[in-house]
Amino acid sequence: MTREEQNKCFALLGEFYPNSRRLQSKTQRAAWRLVLEHYGYPDVKDAIVNHAARSNFFPDVADITGNLTPEPTKAEREAAASDMRRMERMLELLREKVGDAV
Repeated sequence: MTREEQNKCFALLGEFYPNSRRLQSKTQRAAWRLVLEHYGYPDVKDAIVNHAARSNFFPDVADITGNLTPEPTKAEREAAASDMRRMERMLELLREKVGDAV
C-alpha cells in the first residue's frame, strides 16, 4: 500500500472515530505504516469499514489486518516468476525426452 493510500486509511479512521487521538502521534502512524504497507488498500479500507460497523472503539492495527492476507513482496513475486520459468524449462526438457504426452 502506498503512503497516500495509508493516509486515506488514517482519514477514514478519523471520520469513524473523530474523538480518538490514537493516530495523532507520528510514532503511532509510523508503527501502523510498517504493518499496512504489506496489505492492499481495498482490503484495509473494507476492514476499517467492517470494524467501524461493529465497534465503537478505535481498532488496534491487528483488528484491521488480522483476517487479511499480506500482498507478496517484490522478492516473493520475483522468486515465484523464477520458479515458474524453471518449471516451464523442465517441462520442455521432459517433452523432448518423452514426447508431447506430458
